[in-house]
Amino acid sequence: AIAIIESQRRIDYVKLAYTLNDLGLVHHGLRNLEKSKLILQRSLDISRKHLKPNHTNVINTLNNYAHLLMSLGEYVEAEKLLFEVLELLKSQGDSSTTLLGLAVNNTAVLYWELGDYQKALEMHMLNYNLMIFYLIF
Repeated sequence: AIAIIESQRRIDYVKLAYTLNDLGLVHHGLRNLEKSKLILQRSLDISRKHLKPNHTNVINTLNNYAHLLMSLGEYVEAEKLLFEVLELLKSQGDSSTTLLGLAVNNTAVLYWELGDYQKALEMHMLNYNLMIFYLIF
């Protein structure tokens, strides 16, 4: 599918980045972590080049890439990306609750894996409060 998209005269970069993101997730699930890393990085590069910084595809790919980096034990880089995701979502104002929830949850998991249980608890509580807020309003 990717070869077909890339062979077109006029490439739909949103579709290409989205497809690469999905492919990266499949490889992550199959534990082909290095292959997933290459694919997600390519998706992120395309998204950043052709879309606005706070476009949903950029944010989603950043979040997925950070989750992959956590699986690889690259916690410092994962934390940077997760904070970038949170900042991008915050800049949107009316951000997607699903993406925000995923980003907050991934940050909580990161802190849990690093052994910082207090920060993990704070992030899980933030996620809980966001869910309650969006359910009420």
